[in-house]
Amino acid sequence: RLRHGPVRVLFMGTATHDSDFALVEPALARLHARFGARVQFDMIGVTARGDVPEWVNRMAPEGIAGQSYPGFVDWITQFPAWDIGIAPLADTPFNRAKSAIKTLDYAALGAAVLASDMPAYRGSLAEAGGGGLVANTETAWYGALDHLVRHARLRRELAAHARATLLRNGTLAAQAPARRATLYAAVGARAGQETVPRLQPA
Repeated sequence: RLRHGPVRVLFMGTATHDSDFALVEPALARLHARFGARVQFDMIGVTARGDVPEWVNRMAPEGIAGQSYPGFVDWITQFPAWDIGIAPLADTPFNRAKSAIKTLDYAALGAAVLASDMPAYRGSLAEAGGGGLVANTETAWYGALDHLVRHARLRRELAAHARATLLRNGTLAAQAPARRATLYAAVGARAGQETVPRLQPA
């Protein structure tokens, strides 16, 4: 991608991730100092700070895109594909209770996923071949990003694996059998027995 346009890195989330951005900002600054315009850093939400560095490309959904998830999906999928999605997570009690949903979002967008080595992301597709888990240090984050920026083939392989894992395990369709079994078990049904009456056509 360096020969045909910038490597695109995305960090997105609600505007409550100030500590998470602060965690990774020094590594991103080093990345920008090394690669300049050859790496584009896009941010959607994440922080309400007005003093983010000039190399951060802030993107904001407007209208229906900022009011509904389907609208947001329509909006975000209009942009060129991102190469890397990052999910830094500061070590706080609140963050220790989070889920790995951000890794699914990035996989759906076709990006390789780098996530903090925190409980929320252990066992996720980021650890299972779709990217990597990163220690919460500047050195570790810079090293992981620098490596992916310089290795396009690896980025593509990780992104493809992340998306395949999402489609295999992370969609509602893929999870339907397990959810159905859990529902039946909760109402005391025998394994595999349907307990919800079928609606007959009028």
